[in-house]
Order: sequence, then structure tokens, then C-alpha cells
Amino acid sequence: MILAMNALNARMNLQQMVAMQHPEQLLISQLTMQNEMLQQQVKTLLAEKERLAKELKAAEEKLQSIDVKPPTALSEGSEKKKRHRRAAKEITREFRCPKSTCLKSYGSEGSLNQHIRLKHPEIEIPKSSNAQNKQTMLAATTSEKRTEAEGSSEPVQKM
Repeated sequence: MILAMNALNARMNLQQMVAMQHPEQLLISQLTMQNEMLQQQVKTLLAEKERLAKELKAAEEKLQSIDVKPPTALSEGSEKKKRHRRAAKEITREFRCPKSTCLKSYGSEGSLNQHIRLKHPEIEIPKSSNAQNKQTMLAATTSEKRTEAEGSSEPVQKM
């Protein structure tokens, strides 16, 4: 494009010298040269427009392929189901707060313990029978594993 403009400028200079004798011819030659320069610029801009249109189309196709991909983490049969929560009126409140001035009661021991920790930190939370049973069972299985390991040469399998 630069070479074409330089050539046009050289032709205009030559024609200006020739046209000094005829001012109308000078005007016509100048307009012709300007027209040729504008046509060259239009061709360049059209080529750039086509290039940008191709890039835009490619980017849109890429975006569409990203948006259309189905989620691969969950298949149709393994969708997570909502967890059912009981309504407040469905809960049987068997666990009562040990503080005499507090009238709260809860449906689970964990909820009661959380209440005691937050509202009555001065009260020591009693260990539940479940927690004591778990500790007793754990101690019993650990001692059984030790006696088995001492009595036999086979390695103890972890549960």
C-alpha cells in the first residue's frame, strides 16, 4: 500500500508540472489520483474487515462449544437428591436443657450440646451414653488386637 501511494504521489508531481499549462487538467489529474488512493484504502479496509469477521466467527464458535458442553460430573442416574429436613412441628423434643431457668428442649443430643456451649458455657456438657459406648468399644478392640498380635506372628489388619 505504501509503495502504491508513493507511485501515485510521483505521478501526481509529474502531472502537476505538465498541467501547469492547463489548470483544468491539473484539477482532473489530482482528483483522479485522490480517487485511486481512496480505492486502495477501501480495498485494504475490506480485507481487514474480512479478517476480523473470520476471527469473530471463530471466537463465537469456541464460546458456543464451551457453553454447550454437558456437565460431566453427574450423570442422569447419579443426581444428588435433596436432603429431607423435618418441619419444626415434626420433631419430638426429648432432650431438655439442664438449667432450671431455661425451658428449651431439642430433638437431638447434638443440638442440646450446641445450645449449652453457646448459651450456658458455665455448664459442663455431660458425655452421652453413645460417646461412652464408643470409647469402651474402641478400647476393647484395641486390647483384643494387641493380644492377638502378641499371640500370633501374623500382622494385624486395620479396620
